[in-house]
Amino acid sequence: MKGAAYGRQFARTVFTRLGAQDHTHYDPSDFGYVAYEGQGYAIRGGNHLAGTHIMGTTKTNSVVDKNQRSWDHENLYLVGGGSMPIRRWPPCASKAVATF
Repeated sequence: MKGAAYGRQFARTVFTRLGAQDHTHYDPSDFGYVAYEGQGYAIRGGNHLAGTHIMGTTKTNSVVDKNQRSWDHENLYLVGGGSMPIRRWPPCASKAVATF
């Protein structure tokens, strides 16, 4: 849970610096809800963090192209498990293919 707590704090720091609002909400009645250090989280399965910036063919259907380059920022590459061409589990095979 320490990693999840760090991730949440980091996201809040980024949102604050950007002047963005955080609308994250976890429902205590959710089957994956847990509390840690006074904060609520939703934890499900192995929590493979994948597919958060979809890879695609155009700016309108994705965040990155086949080379994991951001459509909005020419010199920004979003590499790692977030760039998934599909949302299937387990994501390991898709991640391995994307590295080549």
